[in-house]
Amino acid sequence: MPSLKAIPGIVWQGMGVLEILVSVCLIAPAFYKPLAFLVPVAAVCIVVEMLAFCGLHFQAGDTEPGPVIYWLVVAALCGFLAYGRFVLRPL
Repeated sequence: MPSLKAIPGIVWQGMGVLEILVSVCLIAPAFYKPLAFLVPVAAVCIVVEMLAFCGLHFQAGDTEPGPVIYWLVVAALCGFLAYGRFVLRPL
């Protein structure tokens, strides 16, 4: 995808490390309940990343809506999860 080719390699590596940390944050509470606060934090990180991808896509001038729809759906689901954990049923 042309818009994502604008991201330097070192940034991709950093995002890979971030994704691994986020995945650990989503799984850790299943094994140790006091870490439940990590789930909404991870969800917010994913929302920020998905919205950054959308912004980068539009900034690059791409008009294909497919990736943007996917990123917005993922951001909405993670935003809903974070809202539910932070506001509706706080830890």
